[in-house]
Amino acid sequence: MYDPESKILQSTGSAAVYGDHQFAKHMLYQNAVISDLLACGVDLLFQDVDLVWINDPLPILDTQTAHVNFMFDGVNHRHRPLHANTGFMLLRNSPETRAFWEIVHRRAEQVLSYQSQQEPLNKILGIVGKRGLRIKILDEYDFFNGHMVQLDTPKKLSLADSFVVHCSWTANIEKKYQKMDEHGLWFVDRDGP
Repeated sequence: MYDPESKILQSTGSAAVYGDHQFAKHMLYQNAVISDLLACGVDLLFQDVDLVWINDPLPILDTQTAHVNFMFDGVNHRHRPLHANTGFMLLRNSPETRAFWEIVHRRAEQVLSYQSQQEPLNKILGIVGKRGLRIKILDEYDFFNGHMVQLDTPKKLSLADSFVVHCSWTANIEKKYQKMDEHGLWFVDRDGP
């Protein structure tokens, strides 16, 4: 859903690059919206806008019994210990999930300090996973993330059997467009609404 009259969108503006202050503000609002939706008692499948469905992931996600399911972010030292990527996540509504997300949501100062939602989230996952929260990191060949989808890849990736492709690991929107174009993942007019 896109609401051009949104006071939140008007107050934050666009991020120029990953991790800038505007980006961190977006992550704060994202955490709040997720918290509100979990309070409504629903399961939540969240995805970033730079993620494309190749095949329907819902049947495979329906088989997952973990409280929280995350895409793998690649071996990135910042997102230890689990390397969870928040660009695609399934949060099953349960007391464990709501308690976990409440911790994430209350760590606003960490999002601003790290200029990322993922870094503090991964640290929290490393702790709460030992306290009964069931965590699943999805198979990276079923759920391709940006570390596997690079620009100027010598050979095209075989994406036909995967479920989703996340064009993360880019510095800015132009690199995202370029990455999506290169891998045949851009399907809308850039000049449209």
